[in-house]
Amino acid sequence: MKKPPEQAKMILFAYTIPNYEETAQWYEEALGLKFPDETFSVDRLDIAKGQLSEGDAMVELLEMEKWRGVEPGYASGHIGFLVKDIEAMREHVKSMGCEPSKIMYPFEGNDKVKICYFRGPNNEKLELVQMDE
Repeated sequence: MKKPPEQAKMILFAYTIPNYEETAQWYEEALGLKFPDETFSVDRLDIAKGQLSEGDAMVELLEMEKWRGVEPGYASGHIGFLVKDIEAMREHVKSMGCEPSKIMYPFEGNDKVKICYFRGPNNEKLELVQMDE
């Protein structure tokens, strides 16, 4: 199993997915994040749900047939991860077959922020953010 150069810090994430186990394994290999093995049902919907919290951020992977009329794989916005070394993390996800964007720097005129985007295993848009002090 591949190991990332660092563990990314979750900023935000909520996403419906077609296969919980495969997706959780991908996030562990790509970003060093370990989702729990336990799943459960919520509000009479058949949902395999993994929830991971770190600080004020919460991440949920939701595997289900339908949720409020939304098909699996529906993505809204993007998923952001804070990293210390964006160049190393960009190269790591690239080595896993992803096609990350160029690093945007300075980002929107801020010379302390570097950002790049790439797609995850279910075509979700992911963002790596490095904020220098």
